[in-house]
Amino acid sequence: MLVRFNWGEGFRAPSIGELYGTASRFDQEVTDPCSNLLAQPANVQANCINNGVPSNGSYTQLNPQLPVITSGNPSLQPETSEGYNIGLVWQPSFWANTAWSDRISFELNYSNIELDGAIKAQDGQSLLDRCAQTGDALACGTIARTATGTVSAISNPLINIGGLETQAIDFTVNWSLPETSLGTFTVRSSTNFLLEFNELVPTSSGIVAIAREGTERGSPDQAYPEVKSTLTLDWDRNTFGGSITARYISQVDEAGAANSLNATTYWDLQGRWSPAMLDDRVTIALGINNVTDEDPPGCITCGLNNFDPTTYDAPGRFGYIRFSYRQ
Repeated sequence: MLVRFNWGEGFRAPSIGELYGTASRFDQEVTDPCSNLLAQPANVQANCINNGVPSNGSYTQLNPQLPVITSGNPSLQPETSEGYNIGLVWQPSFWANTAWSDRISFELNYSNIELDGAIKAQDGQSLLDRCAQTGDALACGTIARTATGTVSAISNPLINIGGLETQAIDFTVNWSLPETSLGTFTVRSSTNFLLEFNELVPTSSGIVAIAREGTERGSPDQAYPEVKSTLTLDWDRNTFGGSITARYISQVDEAGAANSLNATTYWDLQGRWSPAMLDDRVTIALGINNVTDEDPPGCITCGLNNFDPTTYDAPGRFGYIRFSYRQ
């Protein structure tokens, strides 16, 4: 049994681009909660009218993409962080060199990280929602509207948000089976459980925590699945080898839309050959990712063709050939 503990602090000063970067525009897919005003709750109507929306309900959002202006900020302060990790590794001797197991190990890690004063731009959808629902002066101050109520721009420079808080558990199993006439088989499993991911954002009344775990943020695209897991069966025999891998992503709920991105599993295959005449220094591998042609789940508010490319594979199978050389 091995027990380990790590603790650390971090410090990062803002870069020159973060301090002095010029303003740039991108059109973000958002839903304006002030659209069709008379159908909204009374508090939303009052807050939207205070933000410049006509009180007669004539404003309807026609374009799902609204202009968001991002820029550097010379007033940024450094980020600081503190985190620790507790880990356990167990390799039971009574499961070693048996008829069904050559070696097996279990590893469990718990991580807790707090980042204060994180440098980032806020989410445009969150600013619109917070202004409409609470009338928060800081959020409403970023939104400019025309006389008709249409959003002409959301000013969203980089700021030091309150910070980020995250907790996670990683569980890993490595299992080597005894060698047989068919070759050697190894099973590797790695699973991450996201327990908490809070984004702390400033408002006129203080810091508010936005829980991200189990959600899809939408544009800018980012999912926070509560479970991600990879399972690999590896085979080696003489100069040949191969593997089959399953990659699992749990369901997430889309923030700002009545939509869920269903749990997704990808299957990958790889075959490899290390020619004996080259002293096993060269390996040639052929592989196909997403063998079953699994499509990414649809995302209403995501900016790239209605799916999240930061978490899910692009549609279609992906094949590759790889050459590697070892000294």
